[in-house]
Amino acid sequence: MVHLKFKAPCDINLKDNIVEIDDDMLDKVNQLNCYEFTYKGKKEKHIGIMAQELEAVLPDAVFQNANGIKLIKVPAVLGMLVKAVQELSAKIGDK
Repeated sequence: MVHLKFKAPCDINLKDNIVEIDDDMLDKVNQLNCYEFTYKGKKEKHIGIMAQELEAVLPDAVFQNANGIKLIKVPAVLGMLVKAVQELSAKIGDK
């Protein structure tokens, strides 16, 4: 069973080398697909993205565990989505 960590230390006092992201995150988000799926051997439906697709657009947001399973760094995805919404908001505000 894969145990996911949904809490991550985000306190600015714990961080160094802080640089604001200038990448076009909206474009990266638009390259991702959202799926409904079940885990093999389970019946419960889930909604989410595939680590391999995320890795293609944001490699630092994915890591592989000792069993070779790719996992998503949820705080990285959250940051990506926040930046994408800001970019979209700026585009809407320009019109």
